[in-house]
Amino acid sequence: MQTQVNNIEKKVDKLYEAMIGDEFRDGIVAEVKKNSLHRKNAIKTNGFIAGGSIVFGGLLGKFWDKVIHAF
Repeated sequence: MQTQVNNIEKKVDKLYEAMIGDEFRDGIVAEVKKNSLHRKNAIKTNGFIAGGSIVFGGLLGKFWDKVIHAF
């Protein structure tokens, strides 16, 4: 009788670990997808800011040249 109870407890423990493990893996997968999307958007934003800064710097440099040569 005790052997049967022990076997049932082992099976319940395995079932519980399998369920919790799946929930844990699903949580990890969701986090990875969320972080990947965030990184992708961050790269786009940083690229846009860098491009804008280069263009603005070039225009500012040309304007500054004209100001310096005017005097």
